[in-house]
Amino acid sequence: LRFVTVDPIQAKYVKVKYNASWWECRTSRPGSCSLDAIDEAERVLLRVKFLTMHYNLIPDYDVLKSNCETVAVWCCTGNWKTAQGSLLLNLGTEGGCYLGRVIAAA
Repeated sequence: LRFVTVDPIQAKYVKVKYNASWWECRTSRPGSCSLDAIDEAERVLLRVKFLTMHYNLIPDYDVLKSNCETVAVWCCTGNWKTAQGSLLLNLGTEGGCYLGRVIAAA
């Protein structure tokens, strides 16, 4: 695994609420809740063990597709995704659709 040194005094950790409602996810801070249900503890721990044994399978860092959040979400749910990256992609899509309607109407 790749190690990063973090100053615990300056670090700002966010606990993710899993199995949240759609409304909670839309109105909460990005990355702080998920519609996905969290798996049972045994499965989560097996995924953590798998990654520590096969760390070479973790893709290189990418802010939208492969970061510490994607690893944590995969361990908890089995889905390789990031809530923050999804938010940015959704904003871009919705913004693009809106912009397209404005241009089409003009």
